[in-house]
Amino acid sequence: TVILSFFSGNTQFETNLQKINYMTDAQQKEYRRMMELLNQSQHVVYYVTEGKDLEQALEANEAIVPRLKALMDEGVIARVGGVGNFYPSITKQTERVERWNTFWSTHREGVINAIQSEAVRSGFKSNAFNAFEEMISRHWQAVELSHFDLIRELLAKNYLIDSPDQSMVVNLLYTESAKAIELESALNANDGSSIAFDAGSITRRMIASLSDNFNYVLYVCGIIVFAFLIFSFGRPPLLVPT
Repeated sequence: TVILSFFSGNTQFETNLQKINYMTDAQQKEYRRMMELLNQSQHVVYYVTEGKDLEQALEANEAIVPRLKALMDEGVIARVGGVGNFYPSITKQTERVERWNTFWSTHREGVINAIQSEAVRSGFKSNAFNAFEEMISRHWQAVELSHFDLIRELLAKNYLIDSPDQSMVVNLLYTESAKAIELESALNANDGSSIAFDAGSITRRMIASLSDNFNYVLYVCGIIVFAFLIFSFGRPPLLVPT
């Protein structure tokens, strides 16, 4: 014990668990080949935006979409899985609807006249495009999120978490393993309404914390064992052989 305690100062944990599992060079080569065949060579980072309700969570998610697009253009992210702008918040709907209504308020009459004249000239009935004319003549308004329940159930339910106390929108960022930690750190440096993590984040942080406090953990365990032995033997002199 005395000899081992002398070298204990250089003892530390290996924070990368993948290095602990021993694999031969041949096994590592076959493992990499298998991951490539399964398209698992890309690392997945989860990027979650949150809010007190689904509307707020969607607004936070829409705010980070340009940032994710820029990372894709830079080659940091290969692709993104999530709702993106496909499942819009009421705020985003209002913005889009106002732009739509404003555009057709100034172009509607000219487009309708052109369609009607060209339709007749091309052999269509004069009322063939009434449905389109009705669509661009209607004054549209934003709708409640419940209007998209069918889309949510079929396409977006895996990316949305909605509860009475909190709502979240999940994005899956596909990147290279070597870039994952740097990407996670960069995204977490932004505002507090979003968080980035991967499957190994919690494990890495726990092991890193344990590694930084290795001696402290060792002393605490020693004290616990010492106290247990005192209660077991009843008399401290009996602990000397132990």
